[in-house]
Amino acid sequence: MRLYVSRKRLSFEEDFNSKIGIVPFGHNNDPAATILSVFNSVSVVVIRVWNSGRATIEADDYRRALRFVVRGRYILDFRLSQPQPDDLRSPVEKDAQISAVVTDSGTPPPFRSREDLLKELPESLLSPDAEHKNNSRELRLPRLKLRPRDEFRLVVALREDEKAPPEGRRLDKGYEFDGELHSGKLIDHGAPRRRPSANQLLVGAVAVLAVMLVLALFVRPMSPEFCADGELRIVGSSAIEPTVRAISDGYRASCGGARFSLDDMDGSLEGIRELQDKPDERQRLLAFSDGPANGPTGQLDRHPVAVLVYALVVNRAAGIQSLTTDQVRQINAGTVRNWSELGGADVPIRLVGRGPDSGSRQAFESHVLGGAEAPVSSNSCYSNDRVPDAPVIRCERSTTTELLTEVDRVEGAIGYSDAAPAAQFGRLIRLRLDGAEPTREYLETTYKFWTVEYVYTNGVPEGEGLLNNFVDYLAADPAARHLQDAAYVPCVGSDRSIAQLCLIER
Repeated sequence: MRLYVSRKRLSFEEDFNSKIGIVPFGHNNDPAATILSVFNSVSVVVIRVWNSGRATIEADDYRRALRFVVRGRYILDFRLSQPQPDDLRSPVEKDAQISAVVTDSGTPPPFRSREDLLKELPESLLSPDAEHKNNSRELRLPRLKLRPRDEFRLVVALREDEKAPPEGRRLDKGYEFDGELHSGKLIDHGAPRRRPSANQLLVGAVAVLAVMLVLALFVRPMSPEFCADGELRIVGSSAIEPTVRAISDGYRASCGGARFSLDDMDGSLEGIRELQDKPDERQRLLAFSDGPANGPTGQLDRHPVAVLVYALVVNRAAGIQSLTTDQVRQINAGTVRNWSELGGADVPIRLVGRGPDSGSRQAFESHVLGGAEAPVSSNSCYSNDRVPDAPVIRCERSTTTELLTEVDRVEGAIGYSDAAPAAQFGRLIRLRLDGAEPTREYLETTYKFWTVEYVYTNGVPEGEGLLNNFVDYLAADPAARHLQDAAYVPCVGSDRSIAQLCLIER
């Protein structure tokens, strides 16, 4: 579909529309098989939406917001997958409205939130008469501001009206996806042409929502055993700070007596040093580190939390989509100084790095450069205003957000960060490294720019206080969901198994 309004274009196409298709064989009396059989009537629709024009689509440009209306099925849950920028996810999942079909009397049905859907999800899946209790047929998206090339995939989980239909019965795939701007034309693209990585992207999107549905059946609210009162100060990695903040907010919402301070998450090494220097605060302080702490750690105790995937990020003006490790090293050495030398635009290469206390910098030097970053030569990141005769333009910024902001702002700039936050910046491209994408799919094969995120305490946490309980909570399912939403790979699975990547010393 395209909407043309003063050169403004909004496009969408169907990426996926099929059953999940879990059909247990035998074991008719097995409760697990009974639950899994429910998924034979669950299907998923994935719709890609993107701004394909050159102008920003503002909230006021919509005459009628985008909406998804289904027939023959009802809505169980929905989420956004692969939003670019990432901050599209929150308003959609928070402010979207769900309703039943309009009644014969024409009375508009009341709108409900995603939170309402999730509260009813176990019953909607398992109840024999679920279709009579859940009549959610319409999903209305908020009026999103979309800049050129902004995009997202709307992933909707549905259940057929007929409970557990026989295997082989055709799925009613009917739905409508429409909207209206103040002037313009709607054109449905339908199913996309074959793209090289489309199947991989869709499998990932569908799998994420399938896991969420399973969690809704088996994961209950946080057990009171995790709850403890008190204060806890969290220091260390700036890369994981937004996710830790969301995890601590969730803990505090369930356990009202807990208080957290995260204002000093400025770098992995700085956090480790503070933990070592303040033994008197050992029961009120913990530190996150991108990778294992360097040097002697004394009595510090560490716990693997998640696999952190990094990405090389470049300003779009560079005209580059991928680099080899050797090319990155040439850039750092100053032997390649213009993107045109690597097949890109005629734009100077400008490096934006992190300070020496950064765990992200340690991972970059260890797993990509194989040595130290070039010295700082610039304050502005535009020119060598500190060291005029330096072979490379390189500046440093203190936090992940500051680095990404600079690369987004400076023409031809290149830097590095954990992969997820980069999607929030419109002029950034996450580069392929040696042909591999910065995604979980490539972690166990060819992608090498990743590390394990650890949480450190000064000694083994004692008793049932907030420190001990929060460390345990980081390995629990509620925390794992926050980690997955931020594109981390949790080290502890819902079955309490340890991810193999978290056992590798790097």
